[in-house]
Amino acid sequence: AVHLVMERKHPYVYEEEVGKRFYRHSLVPIVDTLGEASGVVAVSDDRTEARRKDEELRREQQKQVFFLESLPGFVFLIGPNHELRYANRYFRKHFAARSKKHCYEILHKLDEPCKGCLAREAMERRDSQAWEWRYEDKVYQVYAHSTLDVDGSPLAFVLGMDITARIQAEQDLAAQSGVLSAALETMEQAFVMADSDWNVVAYNNRYQSMFSLPAEFMEEKPNYAKVLEHMWTRKGGDSKGYEQALERANRSDSFTFELIETDGRVIEVSHSPFPDGGLVRTYTDITQRKETENELAELNRHLENLVLERTEDLTNKAVELSRTNDE
Repeated sequence: AVHLVMERKHPYVYEEEVGKRFYRHSLVPIVDTLGEASGVVAVSDDRTEARRKDEELRREQQKQVFFLESLPGFVFLIGPNHELRYANRYFRKHFAARSKKHCYEILHKLDEPCKGCLAREAMERRDSQAWEWRYEDKVYQVYAHSTLDVDGSPLAFVLGMDITARIQAEQDLAAQSGVLSAALETMEQAFVMADSDWNVVAYNNRYQSMFSLPAEFMEEKPNYAKVLEHMWTRKGGDSKGYEQALERANRSDSFTFELIETDGRVIEVSHSPFPDGGLVRTYTDITQRKETENELAELNRHLENLVLERTEDLTNKAVELSRTNDE
C-alpha cells in the first residue's frame, strides 16, 4: 500500500481487522517541490468502538424498517414539496402508483397540493395532527408528526390505521342502543341498571319521573347508592332506613318487595342481581291494583257479614218455627 501511494501520489484509506479490533489506516504521500514522493505519512485509527456503534445503529434501523413494513396500516414520509421520501409495504400495495411522486397525486388524484394539508401543517408547526380520512370503502385514522431528515430538512411522518371495522361496530352499537332505549321507553315499568361498580348505566324516563329524580343528576350516570340516598332523602327518611335500603340492594338473590311512597302510591320492586356484581330493578306502580284488592277484600268482608247475618236470621226463624210446631 505504501509503494502504491508513493507511485500514484494520492492518499489511500483502508481498513483491516487485527484480532478482534478494526483499524482504519490513512496513507498520505509526502510530495516535494519537484513533485516527487519522498515518503508517506501513515495514521492509524482504532475504529472498533465506532464499528460496534455503527452495527448497533444498522440493526436498530433494520428493526424500525421491519416494524414499519409489517404494520397493518400505511406509513409514509413526505418532504416540504409533498414528495414521498418513504412508503411502507401497506402503502405500496394499496395506493402507490410508480409514475407518481407526490402524496396528493397518489392519495387524492390531484395535480396540486391539497388545501389545508394537515401533514404539511404538522411539518411547518413542528407538532402533530390527527384526522379521519375516507378512501373508497375504508376509513382511516391518520396521524401526522413533524420530524427531520438526516440532513436536518423537515419531514412529515404520516401513519394511517384502518378503522373501518371499528366505525361499523360503533354504528351497529349505536343502532342497538337506540333499539334498547326505545324498548326501555315503551316499558310500562320503571327500569334501572347498575354495573359491578354500582354506576347507573341504563334507565328509562319512567324511572326518573316515578321518583322525581333530577334530569341533570341522572345524566351524569351517578352511583346507585347516591340514587338511593336521593330517593330516601326526598321521602324524609332517616339514616337507618337508608342503610336498610342499601343492604337490600346488595342482596345477591332475586326477590320482590313493595315501597310505600309518601303520596300513597304503592310501588312493586323486582330486584335481580348480576353474577359479577351490579343489578337490574324494575318498578311497577300497583297502587290501583292494591286499591282494587282492598275494595274486593272489603266487599268480601261485607258479603261474609251479610251471609252470617242471613244465616243467623234463618237460624232464629227456624228455632221459632220449631217452637210453634211443638206447641
